[in-house]
Amino acid sequence: MRKIIIVGMCLATLLVSGCGSSRKEGGIESIVNDFYEGNYEYELKRTTASEKGEEIVVVYEGKVIASPYEEYVKVKEMTGSDESMLWTECYYSKKGFLGGKLVMQTADQVAYQSFFKRDYPYGYGEKLEFVLEREEEVDGTECEVYKTEYTQKVGGGLRSKESLEAVITQEYYVDKEEQRLVMIYTDLEDLYRKNAIVNSMIGDEGLTLERAKKRAEGENHKASETLKIYNYNGKIEMTVLEP
Repeated sequence: MRKIIIVGMCLATLLVSGCGSSRKEGGIESIVNDFYEGNYEYELKRTTASEKGEEIVVVYEGKVIASPYEEYVKVKEMTGSDESMLWTECYYSKKGFLGGKLVMQTADQVAYQSFFKRDYPYGYGEKLEFVLEREEEVDGTECEVYKTEYTQKVGGGLRSKESLEAVITQEYYVDKEEQRLVMIYTDLEDLYRKNAIVNSMIGDEGLTLERAKKRAEGENHKASETLKIYNYNGKIEMTVLEP
């Protein structure tokens, strides 16, 4: 895992906020790194737009045990779309360097397949620079809100000669008292727009870059994820699906 870097705040800010014993040693860098190695339950709200520009919201509930890795996630609710989800529940498990097991509950059957790499929330493994932007209350908890952004390459593979860079902006909400991560908000609009541009270029129409950009400007590509974290490093009772 690459190190996460925090931008230093001026002395005046430190004096006002007060770095007492309640502040975790290592600051936001340590808090985020610890989160990736911890156990927790979560609610993930994913907001995207349909081809007609209408908002689609899917809410997931899940729980994670970091080592050995296990994760269970289910679809809690979906609004804005008449299409059904490909699956309703998933269970991941992986031990050591061997391939992992993924079990999916679909509408009428249980499917099984292998996987090799665990998926982490957006921002994992990136070289991030955090800025303490404000304080805000989340579900009754006073939080410090750190803002950051990074870029992700889109296109440039075998099917697309053009390579674009998408900017992903994030906000990390840290419990001011307990110094633990309680929420991550990720703005994915630019990533979805750049993906749409590349897809227009490699699809049946084969648009030029300029025409693909112009088309994307007239479309709704608003997209985001809000990850709320619960029961961090508490007792996790894992739900296991069997193939």
